[in-house]
Amino acid sequence: ERLSLAWAVLAGAWPMLLG
Repeated sequence: ERLSLAWAVLAGAWPMLLG
């Protein structure tokens, strides 16, 4: 589902946010 994709994107974004 799109929700799963959204979670995957969010998980991928964390490293960038944490720097």
